[in-house]
Amino acid sequence: MRLPYTELFATYQVVTPFRLAAHPGSMWRGVIGRLLRREGCARPRVCQESCQSPAECLYRKLFDPPVPVPPPHHFLRGEREAPPPLLPLFGWNGSEQLKVGDSLRIGLRCLGALPSVHQAALRNVLAALPTARLGRDAGQVALVLVSEPQQDERSASVRDCLKQPQDSFSVRMQLVTPLWIEQQGRLLQQLDFPRVFTDMMRRLTKLCALYGTHDPDDDIHFSALRTLASQVRVLTSRLTPLHWERHSRESDTRHLLHGQLGELTLHGPLAPFLPLLRLGELAHLGKATSFGLGRMQVHVLSEPPVAGVAEPAPP
Repeated sequence: MRLPYTELFATYQVVTPFRLAAHPGSMWRGVIGRLLRREGCARPRVCQESCQSPAECLYRKLFDPPVPVPPPHHFLRGEREAPPPLLPLFGWNGSEQLKVGDSLRIGLRCLGALPSVHQAALRNVLAALPTARLGRDAGQVALVLVSEPQQDERSASVRDCLKQPQDSFSVRMQLVTPLWIEQQGRLLQQLDFPRVFTDMMRRLTKLCALYGTHDPDDDIHFSALRTLASQVRVLTSRLTPLHWERHSRESDTRHLLHGQLGELTLHGPLAPFLPLLRLGELAHLGKATSFGLGRMQVHVLSEPPVAGVAEPAPP
């Protein structure tokens, strides 16, 4: 599987103070979405009510894409919506009062090949952010710098992964933003590697089929890798379950969001999984990734930590 992507970042300085919510993903998605509707509109005059050119609308392509007909993979059959390719990138530091002069940095990562005209539209979105009112305090920022779009790709082959050495070692999986994985409609409280890996592979398969290159050979060999995943155990788990609400301005309704924040220390034959975990870092995991959720980082540990009783992360 191969997944190209484009990233760009912007730095701002606070000019009107405001409180950044403990769970800022809803705010950033709302602000970026409204600016994207304007900057990415395909019509000479921006659509005010309903979209007049849905097939050409950049907002729809990046935040609300339909499933192609026919679906490019059987995992997408029966799905109403395709996973969005646009991922907001920001910190998750808890509620924070931003003062005049404070610095703020956010980014956008778009999965798939992105034409130059769409790269320019995303750059315009970040450049136009100072026109928005942020948070309940209607804060404002001034633009300091917008980076040029950087394009790259990551790839992995399940067949090649299975050829890796299977000696055991440890890695730390850090959940940078809350990971929302459900079981029977509820937030899964206890995470184990086979479940996280299976969900990650399902998401990566969909994304590569939609926005990159999916190799059917990966499907054939996946069961062998999933069997190996059962040998990876959780040494330590420091996770805090989070539950919060977002308010939709368009429909004036509230929606519940959930996620686990913290880190897992894993131990086992992890070398075959590292290329796929690096893809997972790029793609995010779980639900509500367009709100910035599911961002994770994997760190290989030189020495495995001492296993102990799982402790909750501090609030």
